[in-house]
Amino acid sequence: MTPSKITPPELELFSASPSLNRVVRIVSGKGRVRAVLEDDFHHFLVEIEHRDGVVTAARSESPRFPYSLCPAAGDHLAELVGVATHQRAVDIQTFADAKFQCTHQYELAVLAIAAAGRGEGTRSYHAVVADRDATPRTALLARDGSMALRWVLSDYAVQEPAPYSGIGLGAGFSAWVARNLDEDEAEDALVLRRAIFISSGRGLAPWLDAQPHAPMGGGCLVQQPTRAPEALRQKGSTLDFTGRSHLLTAGSDAWLAGANGQVLSE
Repeated sequence: MTPSKITPPELELFSASPSLNRVVRIVSGKGRVRAVLEDDFHHFLVEIEHRDGVVTAARSESPRFPYSLCPAAGDHLAELVGVATHQRAVDIQTFADAKFQCTHQYELAVLAIAAAGRGEGTRSYHAVVADRDATPRTALLARDGSMALRWVLSDYAVQEPAPYSGIGLGAGFSAWVARNLDEDEAEDALVLRRAIFISSGRGLAPWLDAQPHAPMGGGCLVQQPTRAPEALRQKGSTLDFTGRSHLLTAGSDAWLAGANGQVLSE
């Protein structure tokens, strides 16, 4: 049991132009959910165990990451133990402060917990965000092989379509999503928003590789001022999947299909 890899023709054509590609795939088995994400900058695996509607364990592995402390940040997913699974992702994400987590492992865990609440099954996402010099700049999202969202962007706000027109993607976006969208579309919006945020890093690999450690912006655990100097840049960790998005999460099929099998190393 693995999520669909079918790509809608519009998205496949769009992803062949300079763009960020980000894939998330989730398998929910009996008492365990496995989820994987990969994009230009990250490749993470997350596993959630649950019983009687409550998370009992959360762990991760990090095949590719930008800074040396990113894998250790996965230990903080243990804060999710005790979370009820029968909630929307947009509500689960408020359980812990993401600034003291690995943003990407945490959000992947949130999606996994929401999947546990839906029961056994699969889900996949493929986000494509055009580079900043594209006119108009467009962001697309496929869910389970079908188009789910197509946004035209103006910087970090959505120009169209309704009901997103004029909605900024910064502070307040999650609250707007929680109030106005149903469970599936709310999750779609959160997934596409994250892809848009990280797309800004495209083309910056040489500059990032020249920096010895993580920036001290405080946006995630490794960027906290007390940790950033020890979070060493992993030079060469940034890839470009333009025109080759089929490689994203390649090699994870067997692991995803084993959602009822061996757990990740603790």
